[in-house]
Amino acid sequence: MKVLLTGAFGNVGQSALEELLRQGHRVRCFDLRTKANERAAHCYGDRIEVIWATCAALKRSPGRWRGRMWSSIWPLSSPNSPPRA
Repeated sequence: MKVLLTGAFGNVGQSALEELLRQGHRVRCFDLRTKANERAAHCYGDRIEVIWATCAALKRSPGRWRGRMWSSIWPLSSPNSPPRA
């Protein structure tokens, strides 16, 4: 299954990401581009696809994401989460 995982590099997101990969799913990770998130993403190499953006970007330009099909979306990001350095 293809899964879009928002908030992929937060505490809960990384646990979910590990489990999804363990189960053999293709995972597209959606998160803020910070140094910490870049380091976390680098650890997964080519096992994941990463989209660096905010959830607000999805709302502002939905056409940009048209044609990207996912079997499942796991929304683990929080609009109240402060950016991490």
